[in-house]
Amino acid sequence: MGPRMLRAAQGVDWLSTAAAHLRAGKILAVPTETVYGLCVSAFNRAGVEALFHLKSRYEMKPLPIQVDSIRTALVAGFLFPDRVLALAETFWPGPLTIVVPRPPTIPSWYAPDSHEVALRIPNHAVTLALLDEMGAPLAITSANLSGEPPLTDAPSIARTFQNAVDLLILDDGPSPGGLASTVVDITGERPSLVREGPIPLSSILEVWDGRA
Repeated sequence: MGPRMLRAAQGVDWLSTAAAHLRAGKILAVPTETVYGLCVSAFNRAGVEALFHLKSRYEMKPLPIQVDSIRTALVAGFLFPDRVLALAETFWPGPLTIVVPRPPTIPSWYAPDSHEVALRIPNHAVTLALLDEMGAPLAITSANLSGEPPLTDAPSIARTFQNAVDLLILDDGPSPGGLASTVVDITGERPSLVREGPIPLSSILEVWDGRA
């Protein structure tokens, strides 16, 4: 017995099933506009620990967080100085992950040695609907074993994690992007590129400098 598959389709009650799965502290594979992700409720300690174990991920490496809106991020305690807000309003929802200072609302057990958290609003209807249904941030990382290429379709996830009996895969067909999001760190004086992705650093700097 391996992971369960759930089709995100009209006429299927996938949303309440997926949300209940997350609220139970279990791992959900979700589509995004870049690659598939593995997610849990961000502040559910058991779920976060299970996700680290499933991915064989180094536990001191904080999991990125996704929200459905800037408002939700503000409610969760994240701060948006003017230049950061300009990036968020320009590129979100979309394939840009911004590494921001860790807000004091993040539980102390969540990557306790890290002073930063990676934040994004995805541009995918299914995942945005799930985030809205949850009404709270999700911890989400690319669907793959650590060090391996990100997975872009549900069958590949099922094969890779074939022994994960508590994993629920939300299938919405192949990811349209296939390239993980651009990651920039804004905790210094200027944005620095952490990972190349669909949005070039030059475009990010144009917005940062007010030239866009």
